[in-house]
Amino acid sequence: MRRNAGFLPMRADRDRHPEFRQLARFTGIVVVHIIFFGRDLEIRAILERLRAEPCVAVAGDSGVGKSSLCRAGVLPLVQEGALSPGERQRQVLTLVPGRQPLLALSSALAPHLTQDEAAVDALLRTDPRRAAHALRSRPPEKGRLLLFLDQLEELLTLADPTEAALCAEALAALCLHGGGLRLLCTARSDYLARLMTLPGLGDEIQNALYLLRPLSASGLREAIVGPAAATGCTFESEALIDELASAAASTSGGLPLLQFALAELW
Repeated sequence: MRRNAGFLPMRADRDRHPEFRQLARFTGIVVVHIIFFGRDLEIRAILERLRAEPCVAVAGDSGVGKSSLCRAGVLPLVQEGALSPGERQRQVLTLVPGRQPLLALSSALAPHLTQDEAAVDALLRTDPRRAAHALRSRPPEKGRLLLFLDQLEELLTLADPTEAALCAEALAALCLHGGGLRLLCTARSDYLARLMTLPGLGDEIQNALYLLRPLSASGLREAIVGPAAATGCTFESEALIDELASAAASTSGGLPLLQFALAELW
């Protein structure tokens, strides 16, 4: 690559210039989302679904970019008020189920229910609809909430089945039965049939599905060129761009490999 003005950062400087991190899996909400490219249509579609529906489940193959799309593309816009014109900034809660999904959910909700984690955990286990009522009764000035649950399949792969069932029932109560909480989750498509067997939430997954396809050819090209252009850099060879896009498109789970190649070029 070459920089249109200035200089190309040296290798040791790369961590301070994470231009191509967008193709790797994000682990937090990316507030500055200007360097996320290639998924504009998908971002708009998910936001439209979230405006109209209490739950959206983004499903796709492993490595297709579900988490990055949500964390770097959708959630920053949600926090800016994209779901309702003129609304206060919506607060986003994030969690990964892990081995104790109900405890993780309790931990995320406790600060917003003015109760400690143990009390929220007990409430979710015994009367999740009461927890939904408490959430709905929050003062309007505190703003609305959206829960981002990444890797929903961990309810099946890591959690105890009883804990998974309790968590699924609690999520259904909070999001689908009057809690006023919007739910955005990601899930691997090969677990969808089993996720639909979970009580409560499982009944809604089919209606909530948003199937994420691999990046299109134009999307791949935008994801390659866009971050560099945003920092004033260009690729010296169009043939290299074409080769990178072609290789990523023809490789299953090719986005992480593309990210690595671009980081090395950078």
